Amino acid sequence: MKKSQSNEKRIIFNINDIRDYDRRLTKELLNDPCTLVPYIEDEISKLISCKMFIGISGSFGEYFVNPRSLTSTLIGKMICIEGIVTSCSICRPKVMKSVHYNNKTEKFFSKDYRDSTMITKLPLTNTIYPTRDVDGTVLSTEFGLSEYFDFQTVVLQELPENAPAGQLPRSTEVILLLI
Repeated sequence: MKKSQSNEKRIIFNINDIRDYDRRLTKELLNDPCTLVPYIEDEISKLISCKMFIGISGSFGEYFVNPRSLTSTLIGKMICIEGIVTSCSICRPKVMKSVHYNNKTEKFFSKDYRDSTMITKLPLTNTIYPTRDVDGTVLSTEFGLSEYFDFQTVVLQELPENAPAGQLPRSTEVILLLI
């Protein structure tokens, strides 16, 4: 386990060390990351009293793929994908939590947002942005108090030298989140 130098909110775990400790835990982590990762992050955050995220490095074995070998059997599993980025979108902010102020009652209101691109143990939320409270009073958005994360998509292409002779390299779109 090591703390990432570039981003102080991420701890990198080597999957080989986890495998040495407990092979079953490694298999569960690779097969069902959407269940285990949020709980691991919550426990680490409780231990050090600040929000932390985890990253996984090491040998992924059968879960090390390229865009050509990526199949539907890997949906919902943790994978390591090899390729070259051929295009990318601009980095855009995505709302995690919006904070709104009611001028009449002088109270704040906040709303969390979760969608299928996030790994969370909580259910997905609707994406309706509140403009009025339950009484119909207009809410003003407090952009400085709201929380955002960076969202970007890239097209990852199979390395041309690894593509079968006479075939074009395959590509896939990947969503990148920087929290």
